[in-house]
Amino acid sequence: KKNENIFFFIIFLFLKIIKELNKNSLINWQMDKTNADYYKELRNTSYGKEFKELSRLYEYIWYGDFKLDESRFKIIIQKFNQFQINKTAK
Repeated sequence: KKNENIFFFIIFLFLKIIKELNKNSLINWQMDKTNADYYKELRNTSYGKEFKELSRLYEYIWYGDFKLDESRFKIIIQKFNQFQINKTAK
């Protein structure tokens, strides 16, 4: 149950990033776009590298059997939060 909550929390954080990027006109959200499509939109911005890393983490967690212990969880959450803090830079 605890790992399931961690799983959903990270999904929520990633979707929040997608929403914020769209809201700030940094990406053009569409239902059929992939994370690779969004990366193409971001690669020449200050967000590109970091977005690619976060989307990779998200995909490992979403599609893979990626087990998270507490220390890994804290590191991943820190990465997501750093992206949030820096979102005003374009």
